[in-house]
Amino acid sequence: KCKLPKLKFKQAKEDHTCYFSAAANAFHHIEHKQLANNLKILFEKSSHHFQQTELLKKSIEVNMNEWFRNYSITHLVEDDNFNVLTDPLSRKRNTVIIMTLRDGHEDGGIRHAAAVWNNLYFDSTLDIAVPLSQYALKYSCQGKFGNVHSAVIVTFSNKYDAKTRNKRKRKRR
Repeated sequence: KCKLPKLKFKQAKEDHTCYFSAAANAFHHIEHKQLANNLKILFEKSSHHFQQTELLKKSIEVNMNEWFRNYSITHLVEDDNFNVLTDPLSRKRNTVIIMTLRDGHEDGGIRHAAAVWNNLYFDSTLDIAVPLSQYALKYSCQGKFGNVHSAVIVTFSNKYDAKTRNKRKRKRR
């Protein structure tokens, strides 16, 4: 039985901070705590900010330069070929996907945002990260998931994420 990680950054009810809080939770879980804390500051200030994607990418770029020499940030907008459930990036230890979710209701509005790392789904309205599944996506979209509206995909070219690297350092000592 695997232990699912608790989420540190919670989204308050009726608060529009899901984008940054989901990203902060994913990065905090993989030991990028400085980036997570910087994102937390952004999500406290960003409610209803219309350029959230640009703010998110800029914050990630600034912090990634301190951690990794090689990384990439890809931004997909309404890419019908991207399916988070089947895309291999969803299961990689060196990739975090921060996405906005469009529901399947008639208006097809963007309902929520969440993040994915190593097949774990970080939804800041939950207490823990859960396995990525159709059910988790439906929960986030009030019962009817449509598709991923946009996704910021952060891939580190290093072989191991920070959590694995820290464990290896401890074992060597």
